Amino acid sequence: MNVLMLGSGPNVTEAAAWHRGQFDVIVAINNAWRVRDDWDYLVHPSDFPEERQPEALKEGQQVITYEA
Repeated sequence: MNVLMLGSGPNVTEAAAWHRGQFDVIVAINNAWRVRDDWDYLVHPSDFPEERQPEALKEGQQVITYEA
């Protein structure tokens, strides 16, 4: 299984151009969900501000928090 994990590194925006077909799953950490709209999982802590979270999820997308 090939997993792309998007974090907060300065070069994370380079991943926006990568073909989805290379990856089985895309995991975004915190604000990295903004880099690509085809992520599968968004992982963030309990204190992640609501205004920084996506307004809506696409089919198949899940948010993982300390509760989930």
